[in-house]
Amino acid sequence: MQSAFDIKKIRNEIDQINEQIIIGLKTRSNLPINLKTFTQKVTNEIDKEIIESYKKILFKICENKEDESTYKNSVKIDAENIALCKKRIIVLGEQVAEYKLSQNPSLFDLNKFEEIEKQLIVPQREKELIDNAEKMSEKCKIENIDSVKSFIKEIIKLNTKVQVQKILNINKKGIPF
Repeated sequence: MQSAFDIKKIRNEIDQINEQIIIGLKTRSNLPINLKTFTQKVTNEIDKEIIESYKKILFKICENKEDESTYKNSVKIDAENIALCKKRIIVLGEQVAEYKLSQNPSLFDLNKFEEIEKQLIVPQREKELIDNAEKMSEKCKIENIDSVKSFIKEIIKLNTKVQVQKILNINKKGIPF
């Protein structure tokens, strides 16, 4: 379980990963969309949502064409970016959920997704993340900053979903984390 002091460490890691994702998006924006490289079937629901969100941003930042000569680079960059997104959303989301449970034991009494979600959302932190994404996008000279901000909002939404699912699983099993 994460202690109160660890939340600062987790938030710093979230900020760093967000920056890495934005840098990765900038790198990826220099290549065509190359959607034919997305062939792997994914069965996990959250992984599907991550990949679909990632594909959506590619449509906004990449030239909409296929170029087989760039497939290898596209696959490499996409794999790195998706891995960062998964770490940001799933691994760190679960850690944040554990921290929030330790700070707010009343979450143990909730068993509806919407009730838990409402307790978890911290609007000022979300604003900070989006503002930081905008600044980083400007620094990286990304042309479509609004798309990056929308992508970060999507990551936040998926992260919150993972947090809620983690808390529901803990509550359902009746076990401490």
